[in-house]
Amino acid sequence: MSESDGGEFDHPSLRFATTNGERTLSNGDFYAGSWQGNLPEGTGKYLWSDGCMYEGEWGNGIKTGRGRISWPSGATYEGELLCGNLHGRGVYTGVDDTTYKGSWRMNLKHGEGVKSYANGDVYEGFWKAGLQHGDGRYIWQNGNQYVGEWRKGVMNGKGVLRWSNGDTYNGQWLDGLEHGHGVYTWTDGACYMGTWRKGVKDGTGIFYPTGYFPPRSRRSFEAPAASELSGSDCPASPMERRWSLEGGLDLTHSKESSQKKSAIDTPVLEREYVQGVLINEIVKQGDAASLKVSKRRQRRPAKRPGETVIKGHGSYDLMLNLQLGIRTNVGKMTLDTAPDVCPQDFGPRSVFVLKFPRLGSHLTPPHQSLDFKWRDYCPNVFRSLRKMFRIDSADYMMSLCGNDALREISSPGKSGSVFYLSQDDKFMIKTMRKAEVKVLLEMLPSYYEHVQSSSNTLITKFFGLHQVEPQGGRKASFSKSILMGNVFCTDLHIHRRFDLKGSSQGRSTDKVEIDENTTLKDLDLNFVFHLEASWRQCLLKQIEQDCKFLESQRIMDYSLLLGVHFRAPQCPAVFSPVPSLPPDAAAEYGLDSSKRSGTLATTEDLCSLPKTTRYRHIDILYPGISSLRVLCFLSRRLQIRLGVNMPARADRSHCDDGTSSDVYDVVLYLGIIDILQQYDITKRVEHAYKSLQFDSQSISAVDPRLYSNRFQELVRRIFPSNDTSVVPK
Repeated sequence: MSESDGGEFDHPSLRFATTNGERTLSNGDFYAGSWQGNLPEGTGKYLWSDGCMYEGEWGNGIKTGRGRISWPSGATYEGELLCGNLHGRGVYTGVDDTTYKGSWRMNLKHGEGVKSYANGDVYEGFWKAGLQHGDGRYIWQNGNQYVGEWRKGVMNGKGVLRWSNGDTYNGQWLDGLEHGHGVYTWTDGACYMGTWRKGVKDGTGIFYPTGYFPPRSRRSFEAPAASELSGSDCPASPMERRWSLEGGLDLTHSKESSQKKSAIDTPVLEREYVQGVLINEIVKQGDAASLKVSKRRQRRPAKRPGETVIKGHGSYDLMLNLQLGIRTNVGKMTLDTAPDVCPQDFGPRSVFVLKFPRLGSHLTPPHQSLDFKWRDYCPNVFRSLRKMFRIDSADYMMSLCGNDALREISSPGKSGSVFYLSQDDKFMIKTMRKAEVKVLLEMLPSYYEHVQSSSNTLITKFFGLHQVEPQGGRKASFSKSILMGNVFCTDLHIHRRFDLKGSSQGRSTDKVEIDENTTLKDLDLNFVFHLEASWRQCLLKQIEQDCKFLESQRIMDYSLLLGVHFRAPQCPAVFSPVPSLPPDAAAEYGLDSSKRSGTLATTEDLCSLPKTTRYRHIDILYPGISSLRVLCFLSRRLQIRLGVNMPARADRSHCDDGTSSDVYDVVLYLGIIDILQQYDITKRVEHAYKSLQFDSQSISAVDPRLYSNRFQELVRRIFPSNDTSVVPK
């Protein structure tokens, strides 16, 4: 009989008709007690030949009722049984003095119970199928204590973890780690209120000094009292966490609480973290008196570009039709076996047509808009492109066709196209004119080959070409739409956006007020960006390959879309300089960033990597104390590739000779966009006309070869080599 199942009476050799007595069975087992026929009934003691023993109630030859089981190992159980199983209330004592007193169901802890571990830990709460599940309290031997919700043996839901030193975390948990909104409070009363992700701070939060934490926020995540517990579970061994509880979380030794400053000297700070790394800090309030009387305000979400397309919007029906067509078509293609791409898959004749009547059909669901016809151009080619770009079909459909509406963005360019942005910012839909569609379909075979041969290409990533044609209505001039990737798909704030062509005529922004959503142009750019040498080499090489491809297609008027996230703190010094810190690390605490050396670390040569290394996590190695320590931490945690999450140093010159400059740590996002304009007769006429008025080298409408050379020179100029760095004095 095993300890795990409680055993079941086995009586193949019992052939006795007496009602009471002792018997030694032929297999070596021994039974003493009452009988009914040849089966134990009532009370009795059964001793197995392996040393296990049960003493208690029997029913029809099976252990049922109350009883006591002891195993050769020394473990015991005393309590209720049903059909040979531990079932009901009972007490189990293990060989190592581990005890459990509570409810059982079919040999597993289930219901309310208390378990004491050999190391001194105690869990009191609810169980399900042998694991903590529901509300419960876990007390560690060292005095740390968690009260809150559990799921399948780990902390999950809302709960409070209180360390023996007095620090507490009150908030949400997932798989045993802090995850979601929470409040960390230090012993001295200082606290941080923000969001966590998988055990580390991630996102925006507020640090409140001692005495100025809003009390109502403390109550927002109160854990249930012990009397209110109603469900949880625990493993067969003492609770283990991925971090040691001996000294609490690393947050216990926060720089804020370690500062010997009064509340009057310490300001309220708004902080932004990315996977545990502090990337931004802003002083919210610094006067203690104003802290007491002023209303605490949560940071408002950053204004996102575009207007949400809701019912009543002029583009609402178009959005519904696009989403319905994509969902139906991509979903059908996902189920089908993907054939190899062949020459017949290219061109305007390779089109899938499907009618969407309002009442639905055997192929389409019913919908609320007018009847429309759906055309999907070169579907097999674009499916293959999505696969090369590592776009998962399920994520693709959820992003574009989920419950969230798209956002409409008017184009800042002269084309008049309209953009629709998915709510997660991953994908964009652009309306196209017939001429642009013609160029795309003509260049698609070459584009496909270019993506195959150059997996790190920076040119626009196309995922699908569709047309929505309302039945019975007038054809709109923009009835076709192209689906493409968003260059600025990131959780970081893009503080500056630039659209750069390499020309100068008319290349400045007329807007008086410039915000984060303003797209600036060539003449507005007063920065140069210093990349690590191997990154710069790979960038220039890829730009050269992409420009050569565009030149071969007679494409011009394309742009380098550049997004800049500034990592320099936007607040004055909050803490005193620490001499032992490297100058660049002091920037984390708001110290003078102009005193940093600006030396970037070395990465391995990316150009020598195989094409399959499209996505990779890069550890930046840095020689010496003057390296960008914080940037290195950020780079280890962000997924970096060419054009995405690229760490750099930005120099901004104030004088024409570059003798004075500001230096910033930045993260860059870039790509080549607007690649569907050929040097056709219209552009030739524009070139001839503008050349009479302006310098022919300064205008955008030039021959593709000249445009390509000028564009590459622009990239070399704004990404200079490090030996030409502008070093602040």
